Amino acid sequence: MQKQSLVINTQAGATMSSLDFLANIINPARAEFGESEHEPRHFLAKVEDELDLCATVKKFRLNSNQSKSYFYDLTTDQMMLVGMRESKAVRKKVLEVLNRNSLPALPNNFAEALRLAADQQEQIQALQVTHQQNTMKIDVLEQLLAAGVSAPEFCRRLNGVNTMLVNGFLRDTGWLVESSGTRARWRVASYARDKYMTEKAFELTPAVANSFTVTHCVLLKAGAKKIVELCMAGKLPMKKTWDGDLKHDLAGVLGVVK
Repeated sequence: MQKQSLVINTQAGATMSSLDFLANIINPARAEFGESEHEPRHFLAKVEDELDLCATVKKFRLNSNQSKSYFYDLTTDQMMLVGMRESKAVRKKVLEVLNRNSLPALPNNFAEALRLAADQQEQIQALQVTHQQNTMKIDVLEQLLAAGVSAPEFCRRLNGVNTMLVNGFLRDTGWLVESSGTRARWRVASYARDKYMTEKAFELTPAVANSFTVTHCVLLKAGAKKIVELCMAGKLPMKKTWDGDLKHDLAGVLGVVK
């Protein structure tokens, strides 16, 4: 059998998708010892059972036939835990592959040591730049929420979300209720009040009428984070023209998506 050539990132928080873990490590090991391969959906259930994962962190890939293949991003420790569910021969092979590919290669000579030191310095500098960029994005988010942003307005930052249907979705989720009042169509439901959303009053002064106050339902930080989680899980209403790409311009801000 041809040996697999794998590269596992050893940096803290590094991950491999459960789909790739199955295709590149688990199933080849099972085949090597004469065991039948796991089907992706059965393997996904095994991952969820072993790791007690929250469904909101589940992701999916859109296949060419428009079907979805769901997966989780797994750390090396999580892959080892899942591998322990296999037979004795297979789990030994899984551990061997994970350990072999997760150990950093030591330099063989002085020139390689210098190159390694330079690479590590470049990584440190890149992390510093990323930290600075994320700090700027956090400031932008704080300003955005402080100004009182509604869920549809926030969802304009999430690729493909149908913002016209967002409030209806949040109504069905229990965050919003429809109001019969003339000053506000939506009110925050008790379930989400001061947890995910709040109400903010704005005073309007028309040129030809007395000023009056209207109430808007706006997001709190936990609500913004939850909406991004729902988007990444494929649960928000999407446009028919959506390209299938789960992305947003808030990477590094909410700590939800890498």
